[in-house]
Amino acid sequence: MKQNTSRSFVTFFIFLAVMILTISGIFYYIFKHHYLLQVQPDIATESTDALSNPYQGWYHIKGYLLSEDLEIDSKQVKNDTNQTDSNLVLLEINLKEYRDSDLTDKALQDFQTILEGVKTNHKQIILRFLYDWDGLADKTEPSSIQQIFTHMDQVAPLVNRYKDDIYILQGIFVGDYAEMHDSKYMTDSDMTKLAKHLDSVIDSSIFLSVRTPQHYRIINQTYETITAENAFNGTLASRLGLFNDGMLGSVYDLGTYGDTKYDPNSTDYTKKGDREQEIAFQNALCTYVPNGGEAILDNEYNNLINAIPDLSAMHVSYLNIEYDPEVLEKWQNTTYTGDDLFNGCNGLEYIRAHLGYRYLITGCSIDVQNRATFSSTATMNIDIQNTGFSNAYKEMDCTCILVNQETNKVTKLTVDTDNRFWNANETTTIGVELPLTELEEGTYDVYLALHDPDTDSDIEFANSNSDNSYGCSIGSLNISSGFKLVK
Repeated sequence: MKQNTSRSFVTFFIFLAVMILTISGIFYYIFKHHYLLQVQPDIATESTDALSNPYQGWYHIKGYLLSEDLEIDSKQVKNDTNQTDSNLVLLEINLKEYRDSDLTDKALQDFQTILEGVKTNHKQIILRFLYDWDGLADKTEPSSIQQIFTHMDQVAPLVNRYKDDIYILQGIFVGDYAEMHDSKYMTDSDMTKLAKHLDSVIDSSIFLSVRTPQHYRIINQTYETITAENAFNGTLASRLGLFNDGMLGSVYDLGTYGDTKYDPNSTDYTKKGDREQEIAFQNALCTYVPNGGEAILDNEYNNLINAIPDLSAMHVSYLNIEYDPEVLEKWQNTTYTGDDLFNGCNGLEYIRAHLGYRYLITGCSIDVQNRATFSSTATMNIDIQNTGFSNAYKEMDCTCILVNQETNKVTKLTVDTDNRFWNANETTTIGVELPLTELEEGTYDVYLALHDPDTDSDIEFANSNSDNSYGCSIGSLNISSGFKLVK
């Protein structure tokens, strides 16, 4: 009897010990793997400054004639294109001296000298090849379309070599000022052949542009625009933007629009829509491809009250700072009135600040269910409002940076997002995955950084404190493990 009692007593203590160890293990696991997360947003308000970011803003024009009789000096090119008020330069390369012959080695070397000179100024290039500066393209264009194809083939290797510097190639080489009008090569057939040939020889990372929405529809044989699902896929339709050198110049934008609406169900793609319809078309298309040009001829359509909504709807990202001076002066002498912080500034300042993309961080939070979690990861959400007229059309690297306040240890977290879809006039929420098991307990300063790899540029945010070396400061994050009382 005593032996059975002893065995039972030993068994009980073994069972009790196992239970104690098991429960202790569970509590130890919980203690080590239970995280408390707190975010303290400290987000600065928007600045009224124009941001010096790539691919948007004012541009200057500089033209060069390629000729056997002229020398191109790289230092002169650098001086010509070194304006400090813009990151963009429209390079016009005149080929009329070779209208009926192939480009020579000298001509191609001169073209490379021009590109290299601009590159040293870290400008993004809007490129236009042309045969005319005087409105006389019919007298200076090649005698055959095949010669134009050959010129495209000859310049393409150099254009592609500088693909990180060349943002847009405007036009298809023909027309007065290469603006795709008053040319024998602007029949629907020839225009389409030229556009498709250019597409075939120019690197797909470089955007192409045509003069009007009608041209876009004829070339692509559609009344449809690209969507988020087929944007940036390398096809001609997905890389073909617009340039409008008659912008806001009249109800028709000087021939850009018609006076009746087109039938979007028709297979006749030659029709122009009226102003309302064509601006709606641009609103859809230019969400994903660039649009810019010149605002010209002082009239009611470029009065500030009319210009701002149209520039926003057309998603205009770049404008000529030199032309039309009367329009630019009118904007400068007109006061912007609105219910935002720009109220009271002049119209020129407002438009410059909103050309292209303009990212404003507006919020930062942890999902409610993740404030206390047993998971090894958690998601921190950051809200970004694009207050500019357009999207950015280049994909950039987005990084969330955590700096431990006690140790100054820096942790960089790659953010899985595509800024090309941070749409104008919308707020986008991006999720930052926090690897909790890899982060020490403590409080971290939180920054968001955006970097453009092509231009090696750090992107400025519109927040007034965006100039920190780590990026834009958005607050702090506290991480602690185990059970702790949080008031």
